Amino acid sequence: MKRAAGVLGMLLAFVFAVMAFNTAVPEGTIEAYGNGNAAEAAAGNAYGTVIEAALRGGEISGAMTARAVYWSAAAILCVLSLSFLGAAAPEDQAEAGEKRG
Repeated sequence: MKRAAGVLGMLLAFVFAVMAFNTAVPEGTIEAYGNGNAAEAAAGNAYGTVIEAALRGGEISGAMTARAVYWSAAAILCVLSLSFLGAAAPEDQAEAGEKRG
């Protein structure tokens, strides 16, 4: 039973690691001048730029948080699975010894 839990945990840890690796973090650049017109930005587009920067910051922090959670879950599952596999090893050796003897 411990061996099955260890193997299942390792598979889930691998899945979480793949999810963390594939989580896309958006670029940190924003389009500050609309269509490239600096005069338009000076005429009152600063509010739009601030809103866009806040939204982009939220997207970036959300993606980075998700990535950190996936990596943390993968690490915790990996350690727990290795401990289950290590705890299952003496039982397997004892069963193997009983079958031989």
